[in-house]
Amino acid sequence: MTATHLPDSDNVVRYVGGSKIRDNNRVDGTAFCRRRNEDGPSVNWLELFHGLEKQ
Repeated sequence: MTATHLPDSDNVVRYVGGSKIRDNNRVDGTAFCRRRNEDGPSVNWLELFHGLEKQ
């Protein structure tokens, strides 16, 4: 998906794998940095993401 205006009322999330969770149960801040193969952080736009709907 290309860059799109995100309404202030909408939400995005970024998946953080277990390797980024530290012993104190805090997320390592580098989990939110752009990965080498990304133009920008990869996120899911919750209002448009339907991958977890109940079947």
